[in-house]
Amino acid sequence: MELGTLFGAVALSNGGPRAAHDLQELSERTQMDRERGFVLAVEEFEHGTTEISAPIAAPGGSILASVSVALASTASEDHQRVVRLLLSMASELAEQLCEQVEDDEK
Repeated sequence: MELGTLFGAVALSNGGPRAAHDLQELSERTQMDRERGFVLAVEEFEHGTTEISAPIAAPGGSILASVSVALASTASEDHQRVVRLLLSMASELAEQLCEQVEDDEK
């Protein structure tokens, strides 16, 4: 779905100090998130807070859910460690969810 359709009437300036301020900036950040495979939002929602999210994806690539963590921005220097743990957790959860679906279908 097009971002303009989703956010056209929303005032993007209501986020945190580093939030996207227009649809172009939001689109660029969304594309960057897709390319790296996780969301890293430093003070985009709340001053002093960094949020990291990872998708829980089915084998075909569809997103089943997501897992996220919020931490103090002062601790975000170590965000790569958190990203690795979160991606690992998301992968394990995806495997378990897909196994559960397969078991349910039997």
